[in-house]
Amino acid sequence: MSNTQKFCRASIVLSIRVGNSITIANLKFYDVIVDEVLNSKRNATFKSATVVSKNGESACGIRLKNNGRYLITGQHWRNIISSTACDFKLNLDAATESTKREIYNLFKTRLNCNVTLKI
Repeated sequence: MSNTQKFCRASIVLSIRVGNSITIANLKFYDVIVDEVLNSKRNATFKSATVVSKNGESACGIRLKNNGRYLITGQHWRNIISSTACDFKLNLDAATESTKREIYNLFKTRLNCNVTLKI
């Protein structure tokens, strides 16, 4: 599945800053500040959320570093976002400016699910 298709399949695409995290059983919960909601099928407008993922990449979980900035996709209900390794995750602190520009340009107008990203 292409990255563009991951954007189109997701119920939410957002830019976040990671705060604290906690592990309970096989789940990891991240408190995040939402910098921007780029796309939402449910018109999400929240400023903080909880990202939930399986604990460990071998279980299709995602790892987010405390204080890191990410662009992620996932499924959401209210301000809880479920994200897995099958979804899109980009570390914004490590991404090049051209990569960030390419992604953000997809969302300036209506998302075109037929566009292929170079990343």
